[in-house]
Amino acid sequence: GGGMYSITLNGNCRILPFDSPSTEKYRQAHLEHNPEYPQFIVGEDIVVLCIDVTSARICDVQDQVFKWSAQEGLENGFR
Repeated sequence: GGGMYSITLNGNCRILPFDSPSTEKYRQAHLEHNPEYPQFIVGEDIVVLCIDVTSARICDVQDQVFKWSAQEGLENGFR
């Protein structure tokens, strides 16, 4: 369902190689969704970060907190 959530992500961050196919794929997808901000997406001094998310805490507007992990899935039935 829809709603407003605050989400804290935990994981590992890595910088993708500047000229890799993955970097170009993510850069193009980011440009398609944010065409008005190429100055933050394209340039010799701009890298693409990839986050491998391992866990998350999801809080809804009623302050209900749900925990998720890549290994265990979702605890206490997120709706």
